[in-house]
Amino acid sequence: MTKNYHGKIPYKYYKDKIRNKHFDSDYFNKIMKHATLNPYLAISLLENYMREYSKDIRAYYALASLLITVGRFTEAKKILDDLEVEYDNNTRYFSLNEGEKGKQFEISLCYIKLRYLMYTEQYDKAYKHMCENESTFIEKKDANVFAQQVFCKKKMGVNHSKDKFDHYILRQIAEYSEDAFLYHIKPHFESCILDPNDDCNQAKPSIFYNNIPFQIIYDEIKKYIPGEKALYRGLFEDTYYFKYDNCGKNDGINTNYFVAKVFHKSNEFITMCPAQGAETLPYIDLNYLKEEEKPRVRRLSQIDKFNQKYGKK
Repeated sequence: MTKNYHGKIPYKYYKDKIRNKHFDSDYFNKIMKHATLNPYLAISLLENYMREYSKDIRAYYALASLLITVGRFTEAKKILDDLEVEYDNNTRYFSLNEGEKGKQFEISLCYIKLRYLMYTEQYDKAYKHMCENESTFIEKKDANVFAQQVFCKKKMGVNHSKDKFDHYILRQIAEYSEDAFLYHIKPHFESCILDPNDDCNQAKPSIFYNNIPFQIIYDEIKKYIPGEKALYRGLFEDTYYFKYDNCGKNDGINTNYFVAKVFHKSNEFITMCPAQGAETLPYIDLNYLKEEEKPRVRRLSQIDKFNQKYGKK
């Protein structure tokens, strides 16, 4: 078996004489539980898993996806190239010969390839890939790629008026507005719950506390975005994690972390809210801001200014 399973998918594999099987679903599922909160650990565990179960196709596309998430695009591309060859040949891996499993593999491969193309900024190829595989993306229920098509077309020089769209994310792609972003995150603030006259959307399970200096924090995180701490979890959004002790709560539990999502390789914010479990992720510690704080006259945050602008007291 070749040692470099990132590159060439091994043609010869262990016959698993002792276990007499080619996969361990329980073991694999336990590994994938780490994918969200610790993708680096999940990658390491997957690599070990693949040494023993080199014929489990799930492990290859899971590894490719996680490598994209952490920005290891070259390694992900090698796996994707070999997976496409194997899919075309349809001869080596048991999963491809079991009907529904084979179909799910096709859908997953198509989606992961799109993630690779989007995050490596090959927008013309990404758009073509979406058009050529429209029916496949329709079958993947959580992969409505219309927004991604609009995003690619904009990157390719085709502009749209935001008035053409009703959905927040589409309007932001067409014409970014910081005011729209600030209004979008209002439900994540404690003040939105406390004010019975506020017309913002229903409060979210992730809430920033009122006593945090939001404007100072917001100004500070802009210095780090875009930057090296990004994770690439979706299709066109970069995810950043920050630590600011007692910044808010998530699902009723106090948290010291929050997440900010921006459009890829930009400082155009999509959303921002408190988050749990970021201690195992790459994060930027902002607690130095607490040390710099001195008694001062409270200045209006951009949320306050937004409320004033639109008549909120």
